[in-house]
Amino acid sequence: MKLAHRILENGGALVSESPPGSPSFKHVFPRRNRLIAGWTSATLVIEANESSGSLITAKLALDDNREVLAVPGSIWSEVSMGCNRLLSLGAKVCTGASDVIDVLKLDRPELVSQVRASLPLTAEESQLLALVSGHIHIDDLSTQANLNAATTSAHLSLLEMKGYVAQLGGQFWSRTSTHLRK
Repeated sequence: MKLAHRILENGGALVSESPPGSPSFKHVFPRRNRLIAGWTSATLVIEANESSGSLITAKLALDDNREVLAVPGSIWSEVSMGCNRLLSLGAKVCTGASDVIDVLKLDRPELVSQVRASLPLTAEESQLLALVSGHIHIDDLSTQANLNAATTSAHLSLLEMKGYVAQLGGQFWSRTSTHLRK
């Protein structure tokens, strides 16, 4: 319940078809996934084994004519089997934030401005952005910011979607040309 209170205190919402305090049962998750798929413009599956609930969400999204993206993975990795299956069925490949931007057609400057206005930089994003000069590797950013690689990667992806940085390949990053002086 602590998490629920924190979500509400910070302006979030809790939506469920089950009353508060209901126990979790396996058969309830597909109903929840239907709600998730219905609220989104696109569903991105990052990891999924062949019996993952994420695949249920992806199918529901497809049934609602929503975009489905999947992150490809090793053919020997169990947690990549579901994503690779989605890709073989026509899901769009997602290898970075730019793929999400392209699929959702968010590459228009006026939309970038709206996103920036509605999603201001967090303290961690500001810290990382201040460290991005020239071309810098994600490992160097992680070390300088004293953040683990996963956290750094997540923040860089959000900075990329907000239009502040671009991935150059090989996990090197730079500021976008419109933000070199900020």
